[in-house]
Amino acid sequence: MNNSLCYKSDSCFWKLRPGCKGLAVHRKLSYPARFGVYHELITPECTYHLSLDGFPKFFQGNRRNWPHPQEWLKITRNGDMVYYSTQGYSDIFGLTGEYYYPLLSYHSNSLFSSNIFQSIPVSQVIADHDNHCTQAGHMASSWVNRKEAAILWQFSQWTTSKIRRQARRLHRIIQARIPVLPPDCRHVDYDVLPLIVAEGCLANCGFCQVKTSGDFRLRSKKEIENQLSGIGRLLGDDIGNYRGFFLGQHDCLAAGSRPIKAALKKVISILTPGRKYVRNPVAFLFGSTHSLLALTDDDLKRLEQQPCTLYINIGLESFDQETLDILQKPVSAKENRLAFQKALAINRKYSRIRVSANLVLGELTGSNHLNRILKILCDDVPSFQPETTIYLSPLTGFFQSKNVLSDLRRIKSQARLPVYPYLIHQL
Repeated sequence: MNNSLCYKSDSCFWKLRPGCKGLAVHRKLSYPARFGVYHELITPECTYHLSLDGFPKFFQGNRRNWPHPQEWLKITRNGDMVYYSTQGYSDIFGLTGEYYYPLLSYHSNSLFSSNIFQSIPVSQVIADHDNHCTQAGHMASSWVNRKEAAILWQFSQWTTSKIRRQARRLHRIIQARIPVLPPDCRHVDYDVLPLIVAEGCLANCGFCQVKTSGDFRLRSKKEIENQLSGIGRLLGDDIGNYRGFFLGQHDCLAAGSRPIKAALKKVISILTPGRKYVRNPVAFLFGSTHSLLALTDDDLKRLEQQPCTLYINIGLESFDQETLDILQKPVSAKENRLAFQKALAINRKYSRIRVSANLVLGELTGSNHLNRILKILCDDVPSFQPETTIYLSPLTGFFQSKNVLSDLRRIKSQARLPVYPYLIHQL
């Protein structure tokens, strides 16, 4: 890290550490780590970790009443607040596959209830932010080093209202909102660049509360290029800190392997020119039972040839026909079992394609739903398959955390593959 640069006035003491170098590859760590290059700004009330455009990505209170020294707040490019909780480090990693559980500032399907954003130390730090921006603007004018003064000035512009405006600008650029990201995005802490390749969804399941309106439509090459150039202007130098890309929306796999290959090529060539601060790019997208079954060997070979790892998340929801009918999902239990077997086969054969699947938990399911899950994830899997992850999604509005946690633990203890909860995370 570079030498610290300090500013002291009659009322406060600030310290700036520009150009801090974090890890170049994402890893699962039991302590808060940063990836890529960032700036650290320390004030009496709060410590910020800033993106290269001054965006206050992470921050933590410096007062004694802060909940935990390894817990941080995060602001997403969507303007949402996320609190990274250790949950006491009890069995959080075994349960979720992560050392921290993200508590969201908006309604979702979280397994853990929390009023952390209403707690005094957290709400106080959030309330202090705009004042810090004002102070940074004043300090920038008298800061000796021009480069560090520019960082302070950049930070001073990221007021609460500016963050909201930039979130709206992002949605205008991609001409969409992203109500849910694939659960595999947890591998890059949900830090993904969005690129809408196809709109809508072919299935339009009745139970789904995150689907977008409109019919399925493949976007043109020009529309995709406009998104990429717009995101490049929006993020500037901080693009080099991204290694994850989300190709939207709800069934991008149905767009076909050729459009997906073309989009990935453009993303990697346009959004990461020159110096990169993180390595090993990864892409995430959603698929459906039918779009997965439609993949041919040629399609899979084409996707395997991409210069990144491709995570495909399939919404199976259930292996029980009664449950699928209740959910108004236009697919049969037999097709879902075939899709599951195909996912296992793909993950065994290809090294740069990873297919995961979602199943639901909650009260709005058939009487045999849980038993069918246990049978197929245990009896129909001959040996442990670490490459294939199953995500269990609590049905929003139709679950009790205690019951869902009990079912989740039961399935995890018997299944012959990794099983984790699915947290609906928006962008």
